[in-house]
Amino acid sequence: MRLRCALAAAVLPLPLLSVGMSEPAAAAATHTVHVTGKLFVTNGSGIGKTGDSRDAPFARDVSLSHTSPETTVTVSQCSGGEARGVLTVHLRLLGAESVTATPALQLFEGSSCNSDDLDGQQRGTAGGVSPGKSLAWSLRATNSEFLSADFTSVSVTVKQDAISAQKPAEPQKPAEPQKPAEPPEPARPPKPAEPTGVTVTRTPGDLRSVLITWSHSDPAAVAFDIRHLNTDTVRPLQPSTQSFTWHNLDPSTKQCFQVRAYNNNGSSAWAPAGPGSCAD
Repeated sequence: MRLRCALAAAVLPLPLLSVGMSEPAAAAATHTVHVTGKLFVTNGSGIGKTGDSRDAPFARDVSLSHTSPETTVTVSQCSGGEARGVLTVHLRLLGAESVTATPALQLFEGSSCNSDDLDGQQRGTAGGVSPGKSLAWSLRATNSEFLSADFTSVSVTVKQDAISAQKPAEPQKPAEPQKPAEPPEPARPPKPAEPTGVTVTRTPGDLRSVLITWSHSDPAAVAFDIRHLNTDTVRPLQPSTQSFTWHNLDPSTKQCFQVRAYNNNGSSAWAPAGPGSCAD
């Protein structure tokens, strides 16, 4: 294109050269996008195996333009040689200079970290990121298999820098009053405190089941895990749950349990085992 412009300059009058020959500033803009966060993977403990957890902080920078408007950022982390969390963030530049970001989290579990056995996934809602702005997501995917404690979670932020294209100089305008600075983004919650008051009781009319209840008022908690101490089996629960019935237990054996809270920054300690945390 530059060669054609040079040839046109040799044969056309200068006023004609400036009409329709220059590209719009937006079309030549380069958009720099930063994808940052932390990917967390747990290969849960169970009969015959020890649990393991891994986290992977990440930071990726990509450039988009109207001639190359989309790409996908991928982050992967394995835990315990079996459970693998995979985050993908699809980025697409739109004509309005906004970048649409769509995150998705998948959990694979098998005999190795290369397994393609998909056991859980969560897709984030697509969002538009304007120049100079950012969006954040928190995703969690758990293993849907019975008695599995495997899960993966991620906190990811997508930020677009200001457009780097140079625009023609504009006449100076009177100085405008400065706008107040935007408030800082709220701090991420810390790891939650451990639950208290864990109580385990036999279910009336069904001695093979027990009801586990606990107390927790820490707003930093997202959800809870329950561990059956007899078998070292861990089950993740849905958010805001503070009771759970565990079925198919031996009625002649004392059954003991522990509870912990977690959020995207990690898990609390297990609640100490006490007299109320076992059912005779």
